[in-house]
Amino acid sequence: MINSIKQKAIVGQNGKIELPTTELTEGTVVEVIVLVEADPDETDYLLRSNANKKQLLEALENVKQGRIVAVDLDEYEKNYRIRLGILDNFLQQAEKETRIENGTYTIDDLNQETQQAIKNIEEQQNLTICQDTNELYRELEI
Repeated sequence: MINSIKQKAIVGQNGKIELPTTELTEGTVVEVIVLVEADPDETDYLLRSNANKKQLLEALENVKQGRIVAVDLDEYEKNYRIRLGILDNFLQQAEKETRIENGTYTIDDLNQETQQAIKNIEEQQNLTICQDTNELYRELEI
């Protein structure tokens, strides 16, 4: 008499398939048939949604009518990377401003002049001592 066990498994490293089951005792001789699930056809998957289906059919019709847009992928990638860099710089600046606003900043969050002024004060170098604001303004030529 032949008994059967149906179980799904995922192929592991080096093609190893493990079937954890308590129904088989160690040393039992078994015959294995492996049925591999086919990947769903990408087009079928995309056509499941009515919105996708409409867009794909319109694109197909455009190609048939010769309405094709050529894209230089190198140029696209270059522009994409530039935009990504600008966005990254913007986000970094916004994070710095938030840290400064919250009082959780470090010296690296401040501009170069402010960093240098803080270092000068800490090291007591290049300091100008003035009696009042008028003298300070004259010294700074303001």
